[in-house]
Amino acid sequence: MHHSCIENAIDQFDKPNVVSPISKEILTKYEKIMPPILLDMWQQEGFCQFQNGLYYILNPDDWQDVVDVWIDNTPYQKLGQFYALARNAFGYLYVYNPDTGTKLTISTILSTISGSIRGYFTDKEKEISIEGFFGLTDWDKEDFTLLDNKPIFKKAVKKLGPLGWYEMYAFEPAFALIGDAALTMDNLVKVDARVHMLLLRDLIDQPKIWSFNIEEDLKRIGTSLAEIAEKHRP
Repeated sequence: MHHSCIENAIDQFDKPNVVSPISKEILTKYEKIMPPILLDMWQQEGFCQFQNGLYYILNPDDWQDVVDVWIDNTPYQKLGQFYALARNAFGYLYVYNPDTGTKLTISTILSTISGSIRGYFTDKEKEISIEGFFGLTDWDKEDFTLLDNKPIFKKAVKKLGPLGWYEMYAFEPAFALIGDAALTMDNLVKVDARVHMLLLRDLIDQPKIWSFNIEEDLKRIGTSLAEIAEKHRP
């Protein structure tokens, strides 16, 4: 019986084709950082790859340098430390702030960060937040569409082969350099995901922020969200 958090992912993607058991060291490190529901899921399911790389459940340690460089100097930096919990084949990182329950999506290929700055502070709110983190994913969301709105994951696998644990599909030249003209199957390549995500951040001044009323929200909360989060730390 799989953990309730991951049942939807299995319904969408089938059982993972690669599973890496979580070490005692990782559990110990994050037991005072992450909500118990996430630790329970990690311990039961491990870190996973689905559909030969369409979707992954991650070890945050492997991606911390990437998360930090993308969050740095953005409004979200006020909220504190974010950790990568999942990603897809096309450079989307799904990151989480355990102090506030804030969830963000970093699209490294398109140079954007999206998400709400609302806080989820109580144990129950954090549990709901984590369940939604994994429970709302589906194949269409994780696939990538070109300008003709046609999904490309299956074509990418046929052209370049399935992805390894640290690989992703990307476009060369990058979208950050030439815009929409980059987004073609002819430009699709398979790359080292962590190296490429760091490279893509170096190509831009700042990521574009996509969030409802973020300017109003930032004025409203100031630094109070971070202050409240500090009070809720163990």
